[in-house]
Amino acid sequence: LEITELPVRRWTQDYKEWLLEQLPQAGAEKRSLVTEIREYHSENSVHFSLSMTPDKLAEAERKGIEKVFKLNGSVSTTNMWLFDPEGNIKKYESPEDIIKEFAPVRLRVYAKRKEHMMSKMERALAVISNKLKFIRLVVSGRLEVEKRKTLDLCKDLRRHGLQTQRDIHEPNSPPLTPEEEPGPRGFKYLISMKLWSLTEDRMNTLSAEHKKKEEAMEELRKTSLETLWERDLVQLEEALDKCDTEDKKEAEEAAKLAAKMQGSEDILVNKQCVLVLSRNFTAKRVRTSEWKMRRRGAKLSGKSLMDKGPKKGGAGGEDGENGEEDDVE
Repeated sequence: LEITELPVRRWTQDYKEWLLEQLPQAGAEKRSLVTEIREYHSENSVHFSLSMTPDKLAEAERKGIEKVFKLNGSVSTTNMWLFDPEGNIKKYESPEDIIKEFAPVRLRVYAKRKEHMMSKMERALAVISNKLKFIRLVVSGRLEVEKRKTLDLCKDLRRHGLQTQRDIHEPNSPPLTPEEEPGPRGFKYLISMKLWSLTEDRMNTLSAEHKKKEEAMEELRKTSLETLWERDLVQLEEALDKCDTEDKKEAEEAAKLAAKMQGSEDILVNKQCVLVLSRNFTAKRVRTSEWKMRRRGAKLSGKSLMDKGPKKGGAGGEDGENGEEDDVE
C-alpha cells in the first residue's frame, strides 16, 4: 500500500509515529495493521510504502482504506475568527464572507499599485524625453558640450528647459533657489552620456523607446483594477502548475527509487526485532515474527533455538516474514 498524501494539519512525523504503533507488538500480533513500513520521502513529498497481510488488506478495503489509515481530514468553518480591515477581531460565518470583505481591501491595494506603476512610467518617460531634447540640442548645434566648464553647461541645460533628477523624481517639491541648485549632480544622467552616443541614430532609438513606453502607459491607464487582479491570479495559477509538474516529476523519481529498493535491505525499514545470544555467545538481531516461529519449532523438536542458521544462498535472512540476522560482535 502506497501513501503519498496526508490530510490537512497532519505532519509526516506524527503520521509516522501512528504507523509505527500499527506494527506487530509483543503479544498482540494479530491486531497489528501493517507488517512493515518503508519511507521514500523527498523534500516536498510524502511517500510511505506499507506491507500488509492479505486478510488485513481485505478488511481495510471493506472498511475503507482512507478511514482505516486516517487519511481523511476536515477543517471546521463554524468558528472562524479573523481581524477585519479595521484591525478588529471578528467572527465570520463562511469563507465567502471572508472573501467578500477581503476583495474591496485588495482592490484598494491594486489602486495604489497602479498609481505607483503609472508614476514609475512617467518618470521613465521624462528621462527619455530629456535625453532626446539634449541630443537634439547637441546635434542641431544649439548646445556646445566640448571644452566647457560643467557649471556653465548645467546653466545652459536649465536655460533650455531640461529637468534635473530632482525635478523628475520629486515633481511636487518646491522649487530651489539658485544657491540650492544641485549643479552637476542634478544633470549627471545627461552630461555623463558618451559623446559618441549624441547622434541621430541614438535619437531614433530613444524615440522608438519613448513611443513604446507611452503605449504601455496608455494600456495601463485603461486597465481596470479587476483586470490587474485577474492577471495576477493567472500568473499564480501558472506558477502553481509549474510546481505541480515539478512535484509530479519528483514523485515519479521517488517511485522509481521505491521500486528499486523493494525487496532489498534498507535502513529506512522499521523492523520489530529482538536480540538473542547463540551458543558461541554472538548476539544476533532477529525479527520478532521469526523469533516466535523458531521458538515454537524449538519446543516441538527439543532443539536449541539458535542452532538453526540461515540457509545457504540466503545469508542474513530474507527481507520478509522470514526475518533477518545481523552478527554483533
